[in-house]
Amino acid sequence: MSKIYISQLFNDNEIIDFLKDRDIGLEIIEFGIGSVLDQEDNGLSDYCNRMGDTIKKRSLSIHGPFLDLNPASYDSLVRNITMLRYNQVYSVAKKLGADRVIYHSCFNENIYFKESYVNNSIEFWKGFLKDKDDTIKIHIENVLESKMDHLIELIDAINNKNLTLCLDIGHVNCYGKDSIETWIKRCGHRIGHVHLHNNDGVKDTHNGLSCGNIDIDTVLNSINKYCKDSSITIEINNYNELHNSINIVEKFFNNNK
Repeated sequence: MSKIYISQLFNDNEIIDFLKDRDIGLEIIEFGIGSVLDQEDNGLSDYCNRMGDTIKKRSLSIHGPFLDLNPASYDSLVRNITMLRYNQVYSVAKKLGADRVIYHSCFNENIYFKESYVNNSIEFWKGFLKDKDDTIKIHIENVLESKMDHLIELIDAINNKNLTLCLDIGHVNCYGKDSIETWIKRCGHRIGHVHLHNNDGVKDTHNGLSCGNIDIDTVLNSINKYCKDSSITIEINNYNELHNSINIVEKFFNNNK
């Protein structure tokens, strides 16, 4: 079965209670905010004190910062601060013993030509990866993309086994021109991590897996066929829908071992 995480989109007590008796990973969003990273030790001590044993001996994923940042920026100062923030989060991930860090692609087709985005991104990511080891996997997540070509081109050009895509199916459902299944098939082995949630195809609402127009069974079958080694985060923001969403994923992979 794929390694499964839940996103920490709920308060600390709810997360602690939910994970108490479950062997499930946690994707931490705490360090995706610049004001947290500005704290002494990047906010790590405060977070560890609050979460206690819940984050010990557990698979951890870190969602990196993205607001006001862009690795493909035309402006060198923006790229520099992006590099600083990305490295701060990577350092936090190291100290926590996390498995992976997810960073947004930051691509906007209304701002960037594909060629300039890819070229700028290649330079940035090669610089970022040059002093990184293979203990933490790095994933680039699609957000506003209507197409996937630039992401495929970017991953192939960098050609680093530690850098793969994080496919966010809810983002594809809202912004993509092709079906989620087409994205999974074309990106294939380049997908190392998946964000699962549902929506109505109009607004990125991060609903539970049964609440939207995405056929989750079809998506899970495609994942199992084309990128079966990818890990998965259930990234929903309704605590009442979390149990059912976990059950859907666990049942699928238990039945498809």
